[in-house]
Amino acid sequence: MQLHRLVIMCAFVLTALVAEDDLQITSVDVDQTVYVPPYGPSLTLSSTTRSLRFHLKGPVEAGQRLRYRLDGVDPVWRDPPNRMRILVNFENAKKEVVGSRDFDLVGETEGWQDDVERSVFHPRREMITIPAQATNATLSILSHGEDLGVGVLGVDNLRVFITAPDSAQATTVELDTTSGRDMETVLGSPTFWFRGFGNRAEIAEVRIRSQPMPHPILVLNDSDPQRYGNWALAKRPIPVREGGTFTLAWDTAHSIGRSGVHIAAYDGLKPGTYVFRTMLTESNGSPTGRQIYLQLVVEEPLHQRWYFWLVTLVLAVIAGTALGFLFRRRVLTRRLEDLQRRQSLVRERERIARDLHDNIGAGLTEIAMLGDLVHSELGELKTTEMGTRVARIRQSATELARSVDEIVWAINPTHDNLTHFVNYLTQCSSQFLESANLPVRYVIPSDLPTLPISGKVRHNLFLVVREALNNIVKYAQPSVVHLKITLTEGVLTIVVEDDGVGFDLDHPAPEGTHNGIDNMRRRTQDVSGTIRFITGPGRGTRIEVEAPLPSAPLQPRGT
Repeated sequence: MQLHRLVIMCAFVLTALVAEDDLQITSVDVDQTVYVPPYGPSLTLSSTTRSLRFHLKGPVEAGQRLRYRLDGVDPVWRDPPNRMRILVNFENAKKEVVGSRDFDLVGETEGWQDDVERSVFHPRREMITIPAQATNATLSILSHGEDLGVGVLGVDNLRVFITAPDSAQATTVELDTTSGRDMETVLGSPTFWFRGFGNRAEIAEVRIRSQPMPHPILVLNDSDPQRYGNWALAKRPIPVREGGTFTLAWDTAHSIGRSGVHIAAYDGLKPGTYVFRTMLTESNGSPTGRQIYLQLVVEEPLHQRWYFWLVTLVLAVIAGTALGFLFRRRVLTRRLEDLQRRQSLVRERERIARDLHDNIGAGLTEIAMLGDLVHSELGELKTTEMGTRVARIRQSATELARSVDEIVWAINPTHDNLTHFVNYLTQCSSQFLESANLPVRYVIPSDLPTLPISGKVRHNLFLVVREALNNIVKYAQPSVVHLKITLTEGVLTIVVEDDGVGFDLDHPAPEGTHNGIDNMRRRTQDVSGTIRFITGPGRGTRIEVEAPLPSAPLQPRGT
């Protein structure tokens, strides 16, 4: 790439020195920006460039033509647009023109060989409706003198077909170019043609074409950008009738361009490297060897550059990391706030538990002790009724103290795990059944995990078991009570079973038993658990309670 740029730069400098002021790129318009020489080895354009205009200048007096090409866009050299033409004029009986038609000949035909005699000729056919009042038609082949046009045009086998408006049969008019004077020279005079009213008659020439056999053809060899010439039909006009058709057929080969100045326009170039070239040719299109090069570099859009994606990737990683950090920070903040709320709740529960234990519990215990003291000091003075009342005071104070102890245990957060629950449940059940003189058998695994269990779950399960034991003591008349605790796949199962009298589950005999069953079911539902009663008259009673527990081990509480 560097060698390529060096070659282009050297060629640009050398050709500029040789051409001097004869061939120039006078300026380059890029959208709203105008660049003037010196351009340097290349001209860099933004990826957003929409319009590109090259202002070209070449010599006028020498009759040389401008050509240009943008490598990567133009497959061949391009000529600035210019034309020669064949003109058909229709005249009325007074020789007044009542209609006309131009047929333009532009650019360079395929197979052009710099010499018209050796070039490939291409057939062309044009049809005209004859205008009103027309009686005659004339033909001219013109070298256009405007816009600094130059070039070479060859016309062969020129014919006219006339069709009357009321006939389908065409009349052929042969416009002979084979006979005349001095037809072997360029200034020969064909019988039916003459050099018309151009300001340089010698532009109209006669050449000998070798195909299909040597024969004269009409040529316009225009190497003068400021003058023109033409061939015109002589001797007699072509008779026509209005409303008919006038068909003109001929074979042509040409190379037509212009001298002087031109603007080469390009729009919407894609990113890449281009080389714009302009050169001088002779009037017949043969190169003179004089060229000017200008390299163009259209930058890639920002989003197509590798470092853009690298920077984008880095920024995306940074943004993702920042967002991840902010998200994690937000999650941790929420967790911290939740932990703080839980700790506040734990501290509040601890405070309530202490207050209940230190104030109400201690007061009830003191009442029970005073009841015992009063009962012992009355001695023989107490009556049966008085003794009963004192006993009731003692019993109520004792039961209330036990209830307060249960409430304190339920709300104390230090007991929010399975191990404390099982220990407290077995301790209370042993004391309760022992006071009722009932033996109890425990089946409890020794490897129960320390799982978290909330105060709500502990309290409800404890009350369900206590209600079951209370009913056993009051109504079952058992000889033994079984208490089994298991933990399977996160589900805590408590089984309370006795060998007592049992009862009809749909119609329990003891008064209030049905309410106790409903309470047990409601408390079990409150902890998303299930309860099942298996019993019947004379069959004993089995109560199975299941409640889901978290599977994660209990984490140490913060202080």
